[in-house]
Amino acid sequence: MSPTLPSPQLHFANLFQFVVDQEVNGLNLIGQLRPHRKFHLADWCSNNQAELLAIAEALSWISEQNIPEDARKVTLWTDSQVSLDCLRNLKIRTQTVEWIRRTVWSLRNGNWRVAIRWVRAHDGTVGNEEADRLAKEAAMDEEAEVSFHLAPLTFISRMSSDASQREWNREWNLSQKGRHTWNFYPSISARRKSELQISYKMTQALTGHGRNKASLFRFGQAEDPFCGCDGVTEQTWDHLINGCQLFEQERSRLIRKVMLTGELWPPDARMLVGRFLDPFSTFINSMDLELL
Repeated sequence: MSPTLPSPQLHFANLFQFVVDQEVNGLNLIGQLRPHRKFHLADWCSNNQAELLAIAEALSWISEQNIPEDARKVTLWTDSQVSLDCLRNLKIRTQTVEWIRRTVWSLRNGNWRVAIRWVRAHDGTVGNEEADRLAKEAAMDEEAEVSFHLAPLTFISRMSSDASQREWNREWNLSQKGRHTWNFYPSISARRKSELQISYKMTQALTGHGRNKASLFRFGQAEDPFCGCDGVTEQTWDHLINGCQLFEQERSRLIRKVMLTGELWPPDARMLVGRFLDPFSTFINSMDLELL
C-alpha cells in the first residue's frame, strides 16, 4: 500500500493500493489484484491521519476477503515512515492507531501473516507511483463525500491557541493601559513574532516607565517632568528616543540607518521594533541613564 497526499491546504484525499506478495494456490497475484478505494478527509485533518486511514481501510478490506488459510499472507506498503513510527510507539493511542493494532491482532488470530513495510516515495516504484497518480485524481474530486472527520490534537491545540490570541488581542486593543507599548506592538502576534531581546533599558523604553522624569513626576518622585536637555520638554520615552539632545550622538547612528532606507525620522514606532530592530536595540542599550 502506498498512499500519497496533496498539500494540507487542499481537500485531503487518499487512495490505497495493496495486496502484494500474496500467493493463492501457488499463483503469485502481484500486479493482478489491485483494489482501489478513495477516502476524503475533512479539511482540518493532517497528512498523518490520511496515511493511517489508508492502512486502516486496507486492513478492513483484507478482513472481508474469503481467502484459504494456507494463502493468508499480505504485506501492506506505505511511504509514510511517520505512520510506522506511530504504530510502533505504544504511547500513541489515537483512535485510528488503536484500530489498526486491534485489526492486525485479529487477522493474525485468523492465521493471517500480516506485515506493514516502508517503501521510498517518488523512487520509481511502479505500485507507489500509480497510487500517487490516483491519489492526485482523488484530490481533484470536489463532489466526493468526506468520510473521515476526526480532528487531530494539533488542530484542536492550534484552534484553541488562535481563539485565545484573538481574545487577548481584542482586550489589548480596547484597554486604556499600556498605550505607549501599544504604539510599538499594536497586535499580540507582532510581539510574539518579534526577535526582541529584553533588557533593563529596553523594558523601560517600551513601557514608558522607569527613570524618565515624566514617569517619576507622575508618581510624585520628581519635582518636575521636564528634561534637562532644554528644561521645557517633558522627559518621556518618546522624547528620549526621538529627539533628546543628551543622546544625540548615540541616536545619530540609528537615524543614519533609518534614512539610508529612504524613511524619514522619526519613523513609526512599529518600524523601530520591526525593520530597524537591531540598530534600535543598539541605541537603547547604549544610553547612559545616569544622565537623566
